[in-house]
Amino acid sequence: AVIVGGVCDSAYIRGMAVTREDLERKTTRQLKNILLEENPQIDLRHVLEKSELVEMILSRSKQDLQYVSDGICGVAMGGDVPVRSVVSRGSRSLTTEVEHGNELSPWHVVETTIIPNPRGHPVHSLNTVKNEHTGTTLSTLDFIQSVMSRDPYLDPTLCLMREEEERDGKGYDMHGVRPLNAESGSLLVFSDGTPGSDASYLNSRIDAISLDERAILQDMTITMRKLREETRNETILGAIMFSCSGRGPEAGRLIAKEMADATIFHEEFPELQCLGFYAGGEIGPKARFGATDIFRRGDAAVQGFTAVFALFIVPKFEGGSHFLDDDVATIERHMREKHSVA
Repeated sequence: AVIVGGVCDSAYIRGMAVTREDLERKTTRQLKNILLEENPQIDLRHVLEKSELVEMILSRSKQDLQYVSDGICGVAMGGDVPVRSVVSRGSRSLTTEVEHGNELSPWHVVETTIIPNPRGHPVHSLNTVKNEHTGTTLSTLDFIQSVMSRDPYLDPTLCLMREEEERDGKGYDMHGVRPLNAESGSLLVFSDGTPGSDASYLNSRIDAISLDERAILQDMTITMRKLREETRNETILGAIMFSCSGRGPEAGRLIAKEMADATIFHEEFPELQCLGFYAGGEIGPKARFGATDIFRRGDAAVQGFTAVFALFIVPKFEGGSHFLDDDVATIERHMREKHSVA
């Protein structure tokens, strides 16, 4: 099972949809009452045909869009349903200058402490990192500052990957950069209570990443190609996309391509229907930098600047042969045991 979706703080919504078939089953009086409830001043004296009333209601429902800004709008789906999820974010490593996490950072955490938190989950204080190629040792704050020295306008994201996550191809977990204080040169990482989040980051690989258009589009393209390859012997019925409003639909400051995610999906799967919307927060398995698996499940979170796809794929049923022993003696023995017949 997977949990996917998208939320936003405002939206255009439409009233309850009506179909022509539903309306045609109603009486003329019922149809007039529907129109009068919406607009008591409407003049229906010259409307004689039932078909005219049906067309009036259908035309009004198409225009019945309402802007809502005083709540949270969106959709989430999950549970035991035949849905698989794919997540794309796209980032560029600031230590290797490589997109998609294809080359591992040479930096490792060599000194870290876990700070108890009486009000919640423990906090990791990352103190010192070391470059496995050069032997250089830096405080984590100096590490971030050295990365940012190339571009002071960067807003880097901290990435950490424990040894077991590296072996399993899960990629880096992403965290906001939170300095403890300039004197200690430490960075804080808050555990969130998910399984394994309290484990020490000692010897974990560390990187800093940044978003840019090339990395975003490349990651989306690679992800869709992998999806095509992974499902070459399966049947995809359709997809729902929940993408960040920072990624579209209009061309923006970071991505100069309209409907970038939906367009790349369509280029790889031109025969499939894809619905969805651009949200203010995407629900799905956490995006991880450098992950090698295409399908993701569990570890659901509300996150930003991601493209989450829910894919409806025909499940596979493993066939096989079974031997049924319908010998008379076998049946009689079964009946005696079942009913305790002497």
